Amino acid sequence: SLALFYASARAKRPPLLPERLVLLGAAPLDPETKSEFRKNLEERLPPAVRAERDRIDSEYEAAKDEGERERLRIRNLDLITPYYNAVPESTQSLGAPVWNYSEFESIGDDLNPRIERGEIPGILSRISVPVVSFHGSLDPIPGIRVQAFLRRHLRDFRSRTYVGAGHFAWVEPGGIGDRFVGDLRAELRRSIPF
Repeated sequence: SLALFYASARAKRPPLLPERLVLLGAAPLDPETKSEFRKNLEERLPPAVRAERDRIDSEYEAAKDEGERERLRIRNLDLITPYYNAVPESTQSLGAPVWNYSEFESIGDDLNPRIERGEIPGILSRISVPVVSFHGSLDPIPGIRVQAFLRRHLRDFRSRTYVGAGHFAWVEPGGIGDRFVGDLRAELRRSIPF
């Protein structure tokens, strides 16, 4: 999604001049991967969490006030976020999430129609800087599919996959988070030839 934002920004404003893009758990950029992500996440949710999510959805549908809807959106994200990681408890170290759900949703409102219309390959092809993606092998967003899609449509693409990690690899236990942070630091120190 960051790559799409960058390409969109370049198309609408004077060029941004980053030397590289670093993606952390890239979003699905084609309909099939998006569908697989939803299925993967749904399978991870325990029955009690699904029931609570369904209750929140019902309250959301009945809510008349936009403030109440925002509160329910945030509750929903707080409820399901742990299941993006291989070890759900590891997301507790992220601290209390601070969501601007309206902004988060507006990205989807812009991105989803572009995915459906098949515009993403053309947008990605306009990115001229190197792109590196960091992805956990157990992220419900299917990293192998996302990385293959990016590799096909970006000029300069590299990826790192963390076996046993979910979406927020930097907080996964067992040394995964430390390895991720070290690799990210090394990537940010790496010089980019011009």
